[in-house]
Amino acid sequence: MTATKNSVLLYATHEALLPEIPSLVDQLNQPNRQSTQPYNLPDVIQPAPFPTEDQIAASLDSLNDKHRSWIAQNDLDVNRAPNASLFIVADEDTLHSRTVQVVYLGSDVENHEKRYDVLRSPISAAVQVFTTIDGGQHGWDEFLYQARANGGVIPSFGSQAPPAASDQEPPRTRKTLPTKSRD
Repeated sequence: MTATKNSVLLYATHEALLPEIPSLVDQLNQPNRQSTQPYNLPDVIQPAPFPTEDQIAASLDSLNDKHRSWIAQNDLDVNRAPNASLFIVADEDTLHSRTVQVVYLGSDVENHEKRYDVLRSPISAAVQVFTTIDGGQHGWDEFLYQARANGGVIPSFGSQAPPAASDQEPPRTRKTLPTKSRD
């Protein structure tokens, strides 16, 4: 399968991951398959449509620029297409910790210095970050608070929802992205 304008893109920045990309895409999408397979829907997370040599050793700033160019090429808006507001990065830490970086580009981070937020997620939970935001159950901020409370990594999903913001956290506007059909 190849990326479409409805995909959440996966970038690989470490050369040792290249042979593992098909398996990694499969693992990233597995938690969502019970919802997509009965309807013959494609996997949400797909490899980025950029040459791998442009991804290897790329910084998050560089990947942010590449992703924003993909958004523009596909005439998407991070506030109307939830998949465009996120991308996933498999890096050297993916090999050791089985986690990936989830990068968020929504309009509520546009004024931040880097114009994106990033946190780490277990491979098994990354697609659920997207589906939870896309479904309107929680916004990005809940995941940030949860990751901060867990050493920078989102814990694996269970029956508990991401916690609400604590009193010690600076106030941020909660952004819930609109949903759209996947047909």
